[in-house]
Amino acid sequence: MARKSVLVFFACLALLLGCKFGVSTKSEKPEEMPKLPRPVGYDTAFLVKGDEVHGRLETMNEKEIEFFDVYGKKHKWQRSEVQRIEFQKLRAGFEAQKVQDLKDELLEEILKRKAKEEDYPNATYVVLYEKTQIKFDGEGFDVVTRYIAQVMQDAGRYSVGNRAIWYLSDRSEVEILWARTILPDGSIKHILDNAIEDGSVYPNLSDYNLLRKHKYALSEMSVGAVADVCTKVRFKKVSPLEPFYVEFLFGETEPILHKEVIVEYKTGAPVKTVLNRKPSPVVSYEKCEENNKTIERYVSSEIKALPRESDMPPLSEIVPSVVVCYSERDWSNLAKTYFEKLKTVLKADEGLIKKTTELTKDCATDEEKAKRLYRFLVCEKDYTEIGASQWRYEPHPAAISIQKSQLNGLDKVALFVAMLRASSIDAQFLLVRGRDRGRFVEEAVSLGAFEDGLVLCKLDGKETYVSLTTPEVPFGYIPGKLQGGTALVVDPTGATKPLITVPILSAKEEMFERTVEASIEADGLFKAKVKLTVTGSKEAVWRKKAVLKPEELQRDMIKFVKGVDTRAVLDDMRLSNLGDPTKPLEIEYAYHIPDWALKAGEKLLVFKLPEINYSADEIETEERASPIWWNTRSLIRNRYAVSVPENFTIRYVSTEEFKMEDSASGLSYNGTFKTENGKIVFEDEAVRNSLSLEPLKYPAYVAMLSTRAKVAQEWIIVESK
Repeated sequence: MARKSVLVFFACLALLLGCKFGVSTKSEKPEEMPKLPRPVGYDTAFLVKGDEVHGRLETMNEKEIEFFDVYGKKHKWQRSEVQRIEFQKLRAGFEAQKVQDLKDELLEEILKRKAKEEDYPNATYVVLYEKTQIKFDGEGFDVVTRYIAQVMQDAGRYSVGNRAIWYLSDRSEVEILWARTILPDGSIKHILDNAIEDGSVYPNLSDYNLLRKHKYALSEMSVGAVADVCTKVRFKKVSPLEPFYVEFLFGETEPILHKEVIVEYKTGAPVKTVLNRKPSPVVSYEKCEENNKTIERYVSSEIKALPRESDMPPLSEIVPSVVVCYSERDWSNLAKTYFEKLKTVLKADEGLIKKTTELTKDCATDEEKAKRLYRFLVCEKDYTEIGASQWRYEPHPAAISIQKSQLNGLDKVALFVAMLRASSIDAQFLLVRGRDRGRFVEEAVSLGAFEDGLVLCKLDGKETYVSLTTPEVPFGYIPGKLQGGTALVVDPTGATKPLITVPILSAKEEMFERTVEASIEADGLFKAKVKLTVTGSKEAVWRKKAVLKPEELQRDMIKFVKGVDTRAVLDDMRLSNLGDPTKPLEIEYAYHIPDWALKAGEKLLVFKLPEINYSADEIETEERASPIWWNTRSLIRNRYAVSVPENFTIRYVSTEEFKMEDSASGLSYNGTFKTENGKIVFEDEAVRNSLSLEPLKYPAYVAMLSTRAKVAQEWIIVESK
């Protein structure tokens, strides 16, 4: 009954808010505040001797200062005794001590229907009401959001009471209209200025220092308390290269009782809203056009919490979302506009041409040239992980970037394209929306949909995608988050389609292959020589070790074999081309483990294979509510050939074929034990050709992991003659 009453309340609320279909064009911002005396406690006097006194400034002249403190005491100081006085900002409703003092009918109605613990036993907090109003005035956007949430458990206190807004300082402004804690008894605690902090996210990166974080904390946020916050973000200017692109999700891992998004703009303005529908929850849409003004409204109520599961996809893949953007006419037009801006960025000056020639002068093929330039950019230019939306979509000019020691991804892409073209190699600049950012909305024509850069070049007639970040990423590898993503091709000829899908690498290009020559000795000693072949993201993991000094790398490998067994001793190692991402990585190591085999009686040795330590720990439950999501495909292979001691025979190895294959899910596993030329041979292969798995196909993944886990339980027995 409690939930039903909430639904009825919000249905009636839409009718009360006005306009033909229940859309309110009235901002959450109240009318101008009345001229009231400043309350005691909103001013702070900092005395020269070090004291801080909170209260209210009464009078101040050239000689004296009169000040009332919060205890009612009147102070009179000489000006020379006071270092400074700080004044708290008076936000809307500052004078209210109780909820009824606010005269806010909406808030009062919401609080009458606060969430009950029995209705939401697993929720750490409940969003009671969230409304965002977006208004485009022809130059920029105002985004006003009111957020009312109730703390249900201790774990929800931080999420509700500590919030932040990220914005770009050159084109946005942030204002907290009000932020207050409503305690269970109805009393109010207003936010104070010392609980608000605004600072640069990248203060030490002068070339990319635009992103700021406006964070604030509400006081006394206890279980049962309610946060009532209203913020305003002004996007002062928008353009094709300064996009306005926001996405609203109708669902999260905590319940939402009511959420709405209202967009208002002059009819015909370049504003686009797109609803990505999902089966649940239902999001209603209404549109009103009158007096040359368009208002669009999206509303949903009683949104259930999503279960928290591992390897979940981006939320926009599983819940409805609304994209609002300043939209261009079409993608071809946007690509051309962007390229016009990039012409000066990609222009090669004498210095760039000279450096390019110096790097490539002894290269015989386009691929050799590209690899040489790639190695220069990823090994000699530090990478800073700042995406386009965190800075700008227009990179620094390549002629300037080549002189810098640190670049973000977009600058590296632009510089690489410029250097390739200076080498007469066909190269194109791509802006990419990775799969990690959720569904691509083609109807919303905006650079704001994208975040990362990628280069598409033709090397000796072969198309090659190149990502430029850090030295551990091998040449020609597409990071997993970008595989299967959508890219905008900035093509000067206009011959290429403006939008393409980034290829998904094969499982073999994401491979981990282990080949082991081993022996078991009569005293139980296990000795192994291992060769690893790794590609893609698995290769990148190993290449991170390139920064280690020789003695550090030695310690790291010792730790690595200790991970096989605490008794393991590293005997030898060879890691070649670790720091050169343009050459194949070669990894070899040897180790031994004393007393690995267990002695059974006088004749038997019993053991398992080290490093084959599969488990089914990834299986949290037999069923899932959300799809399982991976960045890449995967191929894992093992081959062990184990020699037995002289005068020993192989008493037992499993003859079972450990096999699982499900073509519909793209999963397969095959593992076998056998004897071959007097050796124990184990081979297996696990293949995952899918990037995601719907809940109905999850049992296939469970079956694969369960089958593989059985292999790790298999014992091998050898017997002395």
